[in-house]
Amino acid sequence: MKSNSIGMPNPVEEFATIEEASKHLQFKTVVPKEIPEGYKLKFISTISRELFQVGYDNEKNNILFRMAKEIDKIDGDYNDYKINKTIIVNNNQINLKGNKNNLVNLATFKIKDMSYSISVEKGMSEDDIIKIVKSIF
Repeated sequence: MKSNSIGMPNPVEEFATIEEASKHLQFKTVVPKEIPEGYKLKFISTISRELFQVGYDNEKNNILFRMAKEIDKIDGDYNDYKINKTIIVNNNQINLKGNKNNLVNLATFKIKDMSYSISVEKGMSEDDIIKIVKSIF
């Protein structure tokens, strides 16, 4: 028997290039120019054509960079973290969250009407996170 049910379309669209993904968004995309050595580009995608994301991995850890216009909570991370602090980088407030050994799992910030997040599954040093953030501006 053939099913006639209609499911929700997948809001995630994968792209081969950043340029291709950018054509489907209402804002100019940027990506970090500096990612720690050993990380390779894993995927480029949009969510509902409103959020841009790029994933990197080095087989031991992964980094997810996201950006969106006029969306406050773009990181998708609802964990409670023991470490929660704010630093200033290039005159912008960067919120850092993590759990152990001074490793950062999440960095979030806003510049004008754009929101950004950098999620690192197993954590990364604050210095490496700052290098990534600085390379976005």
